[in-house]
Amino acid sequence: MSDRRLDEACVACGHVGLGFRFLLEGERIHACEACRIHHVRPLPDAMRLREYYDGEYALVGQVGGDDAAAAVARARAHPGTPHVAALLAGHAPGARRVAEVGRSSGYLLWGLRERGYDVEGFELSAMTSAVARRGEAPQ
Repeated sequence: MSDRRLDEACVACGHVGLGFRFLLEGERIHACEACRIHHVRPLPDAMRLREYYDGEYALVGQVGGDDAAAAVARARAHPGTPHVAALLAGHAPGARRVAEVGRSSGYLLWGLRERGYDVEGFELSAMTSAVARRGEAPQ
């Protein structure tokens, strides 16, 4: 696969067109031309996903180790939350319930809950789930 535009539909907004953005640990990251949600292409196989989740899931370091208060503050200030809230308002204006599969440490759910959404998150990584619980992230 080359580092080029892909004529694939975005799973978030349905727009056809994913532009290559960068390489991250050997994975090609593309962004939707319309909503800017990032996608990994090609999709990793089961073995690569297991390696990713069994390792030290990188987002744990971003949300604060043992300092729960700092973790919560950084999570609430995450720049992706307003973007996702705007997508929800634009594509599903009446929606009030959100489920996030692969919630990491829960930063998005904190922000959405503070905006009035009823939220629930699911995460395979025991490490990031523990961080989310320490910071009282939505379960």
